Amino acid sequence: MIKEGKFGVQEAVCLASIAISSKIFFSSPGYLTRFVGAAGWYMTIISCVTAIIAFKLIMMLFKQFPGKNIIDIFELTLGRGTGFFFSISFVAFFLYSDGILIREFIGVTKTFILTDTPLSVLAVLFVAVVMVVAVLGLESIARVAKFFAYTLLFFFVFVILLCVQNYQVTNLFPVGGYGIDKTLIHGLKRCSAYDEVMILTVFAGSLQGTKYLKKAGCISLFISGAIISIGLFCFSLAFPVQVLQELTSPMFTMARSISYGAFLQRLDPIFVFMWTISTLITGAIFFYSSVSCYCKIFRIRDTKPVILPMGILLFLIVMMPKSLLSVISGGVQTLRGYGWVVLFVLPIICLFVNAFKKETS
Repeated sequence: MIKEGKFGVQEAVCLASIAISSKIFFSSPGYLTRFVGAAGWYMTIISCVTAIIAFKLIMMLFKQFPGKNIIDIFELTLGRGTGFFFSISFVAFFLYSDGILIREFIGVTKTFILTDTPLSVLAVLFVAVVMVVAVLGLESIARVAKFFAYTLLFFFVFVILLCVQNYQVTNLFPVGGYGIDKTLIHGLKRCSAYDEVMILTVFAGSLQGTKYLKKAGCISLFISGAIISIGLFCFSLAFPVQVLQELTSPMFTMARSISYGAFLQRLDPIFVFMWTISTLITGAIFFYSSVSCYCKIFRIRDTKPVILPMGILLFLIVMMPKSLLSVISGGVQTLRGYGWVVLFVLPIICLFVNAFKKETS
C-alpha cells in the first residue's frame, strides 16, 4: 500500500478548488462564448449542478466500500480484467489532461511573455518542476494548495473589482445567448469542467472516511462553480461577445487594461503570479494522480521509481500538439466536452453493477 499521508477537509477543498478553477485563467472562457454567447456565466452553473449530482451518485458507491479508493473499487466491483481497463483509463486521462494543461500554459506564456524562449525549454522546465513536486508527495501538494488558496482568491477578487471601470452592462445582452436550448445542452455536456473533483476519489484513504470525502468534494464544487461563474460574468461585462471569443486569456487582458493614474496600472504581473501558481499546483496533482493510480493498479508501494518514466511520457504529450490553436480547439475542447465519460460515467457504471450484484446474490 502506498503511504500518501493524511490531510483534512480544508486541504482537500483547496486542492480540488484550485484544480477546477485554474481553467478560468486560460482560453476556455473565451472559446465557450462561441457556443453560448453571453450566457456562459449561468451555463457553467448548470455544469456545476450536474457535476454535483454525478459526484453524489459516486459517493453512494464509496459508502459501500469504506476506506477504499476508486482504483480498489474498480477491481472489487468489476474484477481484475475490466477493473484494470477502467483504472488505466483514469491514468491515461490524468496524464493527457496534464499534458494539455502544460502545453496550453507554455503556449500562452510564449505568446505573451517569453516570446523568444524555445517551446521545448519551457516544456522541460515545467515538467521537471512537476516531477520534483511529485517526489515530495501528496501531503506536501495538499499543504501548498492550502497555503496559496487564500492568496489566489484575494488576487482574483482584487483584479475583478479593479476592472469595474471597463464593465458595460449592455455586453450581457442578449441574456439568452445563442438560445436557451444550446445553453442547457452545453451546460450538461460541459460538466467535465468540474471533473477534477474526482482527483479526491483517488486519495480517498487520505481523507479518513467517505463522509469527509463527500463533504470536501461538494464544497470544492460549490466554491469552484461560484468562482468560474463570477469570472465568466465579469468577462462578459468587460468584453463584447465578438471580442471575448477571440481572446486567448480574458483574465490576462483584463489585468493589462487596469489603469487608475500613473501608480496603479498594468497589473498583469499579479495575473502571472495567480496563473503560474494555480497551474503548477494543478499540473502537480494531475501528474501525481496518474502516478498514484498506476502504482495502485500494479501494487507498487513506492511511487518514486515511476515518476521519471511517467515524466518522460508527460513531456512527449506536451510536445505532441503542433500549435497553440490545435491545443485550444482540439485537446482542451475534447476534455471539456467529453471528459465526463471517463471520470463520471465509469464510476457510475460501477455503482449500477454493484447494485445488480447485490440484487442477484
